[in-house]
Amino acid sequence: MRAREINVRWVKLYPDAWLNSESRLTMSLAERGAFRDLQDYCSIHGSIPAETSLIAKILGVTETEMELVWPRVSTAFSPSKESGRLVNSDATKALTEARKFLKKRARNGRKGGRPKQNPSLTHGKPVGLPQKTQPLTQSKATTVHDKNKCKMSWE
Repeated sequence: MRAREINVRWVKLYPDAWLNSESRLTMSLAERGAFRDLQDYCSIHGSIPAETSLIAKILGVTETEMELVWPRVSTAFSPSKESGRLVNSDATKALTEARKFLKKRARNGRKGGRPKQNPSLTHGKPVGLPQKTQPLTQSKATTVHDKNKCKMSWE
């Protein structure tokens, strides 16, 4: 039986890579928008349909508008051997990383939460030497010591 597929609603983006990409610089504004939307769709769903009429519906454009941008945008997608749908290698990589991260978080959640970064350290106990304080110079302070209390009064 196949393990349940994790529903991914986000992927990590690298805006610097996208903004500095030569591919992006050669695309029109319409091509860039179509590419980003399709890559995001592919990142979440794993692939996009191979039929341009269905891709046009995903983009919310007419088939005529789709024909204007598809020649350039289509170069970023390749047919999947398993499904025949179109995939984008960057989107597939991002989806794989997101699923791996979510599986790790789910596994840790079942164990009771995020594992401690350094379990040898104890929480709540001070580490190191106390810092020295500056002496009071403007007023005279007196301290009254009790077994469990320390009170200061100002004159």
